[in-house]
This record gives sequence, C-alpha cells and structure tokens, in this order.
Amino acid sequence: MIGFRWKNTVDKRQLLMEEPNIVQWKYRYLRQMKKYRDDNRNIIFFDETWIDNNLSFGKCWQLEKIGRFKKHKDGQRLIIVHAVQLMKMALLRGPV
Repeated sequence: MIGFRWKNTVDKRQLLMEEPNIVQWKYRYLRQMKKYRDDNRNIIFFDETWIDNNLSFGKCWQLEKIGRFKKHKDGQRLIIVHAVQLMKMALLRGPV
C-alpha cells in the first residue's frame, strides 16, 4: 500500500502503520494550515470526480425498481469540480 506498512506486534497481531515521511508531511501541512488560519488567509479546497457513460452496474436502484444500466459506446464523461472556501467566523456582539 502506498505510504503504509504492516508491523507485527509481540502478540503476533499486525498493525497498519503510516510511513514516517507521510507522518512528517501531514505534520508540516497541519502547521502550515494553522499559520494560514492565524494570518486570516483565504483557504480554498478543490475536489474533482467523474462519471463515464461506459460505467455499468449489474443491478441498481432506479425509480424504486431494480434495473440495469446500459453500456454506451461513445465514451462521454461528466466531470464534476467542487471548490469550498473556508472563512474564519467571528462572534458578533451587540446590534449589527
């Protein structure tokens, strides 16, 4: 697995452990994010996913019935991109 390794314990159980470089990368990332938040910087997270016309399932729920998706040969793809901006929220005191 990428960034993970198995470690055997004294009682012969296996634990899934993160590699030290991944732990260090996460630590640096969290420290940098804290600094950005303390500096009131804008933070934007992006995410992307897609669905393909050739995607098919053996069975699926569709209009309250079990149905099947049909395969399409044209290979069209729908790409979905999402962005979220985090803003620091402040408590307001008194009338606005």
